[in-house]
Amino acid sequence: MGKLFCFIKLILYGLGISLVVYFIRFMLGINIFLFISGIIIFIYLIFKEIAVFFNLIKVKVIINNLLFSSLIIVFLMILGESILQVNQYWLKHKAKESKVLGEKLDVALTTPEYLDFKELKMTGANRAYLWMGKLHVFNEANMRRIKPFSPKRKDIFRITVVGDSLTYGEGVAEEDTYSAIIEKELQKEYKVEVLNLGVMGYQSEDILRLIKEYLPKLQPDLIIYGVCQNDFLPSEVEQYDNNMAYKVPLPREFKDFFIKRTLTGQFLNDKYNRTLLRLHLRDDFQADILKDFYNYQTRFANNAEEISNFALENNVPIVAMVLDQNPSLKEKAREITLIAEKILKEAGIMVIPTDDYYQQYDGRKMAVNVWEGHPNEQAHRIFADYFLEHLKMVPELRQYRIKND
Repeated sequence: MGKLFCFIKLILYGLGISLVVYFIRFMLGINIFLFISGIIIFIYLIFKEIAVFFNLIKVKVIINNLLFSSLIIVFLMILGESILQVNQYWLKHKAKESKVLGEKLDVALTTPEYLDFKELKMTGANRAYLWMGKLHVFNEANMRRIKPFSPKRKDIFRITVVGDSLTYGEGVAEEDTYSAIIEKELQKEYKVEVLNLGVMGYQSEDILRLIKEYLPKLQPDLIIYGVCQNDFLPSEVEQYDNNMAYKVPLPREFKDFFIKRTLTGQFLNDKYNRTLLRLHLRDDFQADILKDFYNYQTRFANNAEEISNFALENNVPIVAMVLDQNPSLKEKAREITLIAEKILKEAGIMVIPTDDYYQQYDGRKMAVNVWEGHPNEQAHRIFADYFLEHLKMVPELRQYRIKND
């Protein structure tokens, strides 16, 4: 009878774990850690029942100690999650009082809720979402537009802008992207249109493929290439894919779940990665490029040459500038910029030199914020100014000057 009763309790405890595991998928924040406490308690009861059944006194002591230690850790997680949620609530309250969303970000421990990712449904868009409080829309080619491209008009100078997420304008409003600023400023003097073809995640070989596809369709009079330092990387390889040393030895799905559904997961993941980078235990993509890891520089040079040759065959000039929202004369990024400029020039592409830019803005941090490292509105304005200074000297554009009667 005792064995049967023990067996029934084990089944009930097992069912309890199954139910908790099932429902935890729908939980958020503190509730996740409370459910984890339930799992720990059920596991404890199962092992305790087994220990009692076999009269394993020493095992019972070990199990009791493990239970106590585990619940202490979970309690600390609940405390941490509570602190982070209070921080979020305070930021949200302050955001309502202030017109400037980023005013209190220096005391934010995790991404504020009002700046977090929110998927949207929008007519005509292949995809749309809010990020950093800004609307991001995508067409079927993942460009930042909804309407189809209009046919080329002979009386309007058409500029197409190619690049990755820096050109797309991740983290800023569409009207604050450097391509939009260029169009707005040029239209004061010229009959011109500027089409933003920036696609997040694109590298130089993707840019080459995009130009080959869209140049015949759009028939631009000039191409702007906003070069990002990670354009050296292979297609579909992101900045840190090549070096994720010292990974936490847990299943990817498990880690992603906690990062996405708890503030504690976000906080710990961010601090862990930043600490490893600071200690040089984990390299960033810049270190790999400077080492010419997997011949990154050779790949970039080949792509630049193909881009230049294809544009030349179609009589379309290309103007390029290496974009860097955190310019520093002492960092690795400066070396990469110089390498990219040299390669682009050798390929026959017109390059806007960045010597003055780095001298003038050395040490300036112009990222959106600590959670969004892409260029902010100020950086886009500066990029636009450099392009505008060069574009106004392009002879072909002068033919489209607006005549004042």
